Amino acid sequence: MVEKTSSSLRRWALTDLRPFTTLTCIILHVVFFVSQTSAAAAPAEWEVLTHRVGRVRLASPLNILWNSHRASPQPRDCLSGVSKLFFDNLLRQKPGKVQGGACSRTDLHHTHEGLLKSMDHELRILVDAVTQAGQRLLDMAKEGFAVNTKSDHSPVTTADLEVNHMVHEAIRRHFPEDGWLSEEESDDNRRLQKKRVWILDPIDGTRAFIKNIPQFCIAAALVESGHPVIAAILNPATDELFTATRGGGIQLTGGTPVSSPDEQTPERSVVLVNPWELQTGRFRSLIPQFECRPIGSIAYALALVAVGRADAAITLTGGNEWDVAAGVLLVEESGGTVTDTRGRHLRFNQTDLRLHGTIAVGSHADPLLIAAIKGLDQPMA
Repeated sequence: MVEKTSSSLRRWALTDLRPFTTLTCIILHVVFFVSQTSAAAAPAEWEVLTHRVGRVRLASPLNILWNSHRASPQPRDCLSGVSKLFFDNLLRQKPGKVQGGACSRTDLHHTHEGLLKSMDHELRILVDAVTQAGQRLLDMAKEGFAVNTKSDHSPVTTADLEVNHMVHEAIRRHFPEDGWLSEEESDDNRRLQKKRVWILDPIDGTRAFIKNIPQFCIAAALVESGHPVIAAILNPATDELFTATRGGGIQLTGGTPVSSPDEQTPERSVVLVNPWELQTGRFRSLIPQFECRPIGSIAYALALVAVGRADAAITLTGGNEWDVAAGVLLVEESGGTVTDTRGRHLRFNQTDLRLHGTIAVGSHADPLLIAAIKGLDQPMA
């Protein structure tokens, strides 16, 4: 008799309570709409970057309930996911910024777990450091800076060094036990003994910065056990800040609001490529079908793929860990994939920092494009 009663109660909880769950969610949705329309910020500030063909959608409780119910049919679990993410969004809303949401490539249940375990403190410190460095970078662009040539014949500016100093000091002050790797500092390999290592490219796209082309960025990531877990990419020229946490999704703050690909779909898939490789004809086989656009920063290119503004980003030769560590996390959290030209997933904080090219494909990419990329002539190892 007790077992029968218990079984009946369970059936009642799973069936009869669902209307109350839906009703509660609708009420939350109304509150969400009122708060959205009455806030100083525009509705676009609640745009969420999702992995589904790069679309942008509102993080309303109804969206959350649907995904949460698919992940866990228990009404109580659905409501806990709704209330947590809904009120977290309310608390984070700020006027004048484009707020991204916690939409990862996993289901909402796993996203919720990722949020609970997210490194909010580390991300906040990183974002503050990168933002201040970005402002200094813009100031130096106006005031002037010196340009020198490194041993590998690539340019380095006093702005690179200034950004490196600012970000490194902030990280060292808050996380003195962590390892450090930067393009503009000598590597003493002590980082190899560390579980956590911060990786920085002070200016990815230095040549673009020198020429005043807005295709440069500050790219930084925290790597744990070979994998990026926190990332920030800031393009100060366009006022775009892309951030991500492992399992917590991606976020775009500032810049031009992201449009859905349905609203702004080019006739051909867009592939962001290395300018020199494009000039030398490396992408000749792609050009008839796809639009290959040169871009001076692979880190910025990866960020654009992550938010659906491009379908893929490719460099066939070279590169270093600091070029892509942050961008890899952005693309992966948006549902895309990143490998080297051999098809291997990238690991970071390695003894050899050089990469065998980088191929990033967005989650919404055309299968024909993916097949064409696989057919590219790869450089000899």
